[in-house]
Amino acid sequence: MSRDKDHRRAHSAATAATLSAWAHDSSSSTRWWPARDERTPPEALEHLVEEGGENIRWEVADNPAAPLTLLRRLAQDASWRVRLAVVYNPSVPPEALVQLLADPHDLVRGAALWRCQHDDRLPAEVRMMATIAGLGGTMTGQAKEVQ
Repeated sequence: MSRDKDHRRAHSAATAATLSAWAHDSSSSTRWWPARDERTPPEALEHLVEEGGENIRWEVADNPAAPLTLLRRLAQDASWRVRLAVVYNPSVPPEALVQLLADPHDLVRGAALWRCQHDDRLPAEVRMMATIAGLGGTMTGQAKEVQ
């Protein structure tokens, strides 16, 4: 059996404790598994964001089980790729999306605008703010008002 298949088999049987241990591993290829696994405990995801590089933060930002506080923080990440992953995370808090409507990177800003305008699960006020942003309005300071 190949090493990749061994990894997949071990990953599918991993417990929360195992995923936490992997999150603290020195190898980024090992930390990749818990970064993207929805079963990884929140504290391990926090550790991965603190200690991991851009690719690991991107995986955590893409993880639907990432805590909302962590997604809010990742919405301010230095990497536009990480911020873009936050936009597409189905669990992203609405106020983080509103904040990303004013992102300095065109791709992140455009994706946030599209998501806000087309995701019927978002509150009406978020969709309205996206319409204003799409018309050239500003969202500065309004992200805190969205619940």
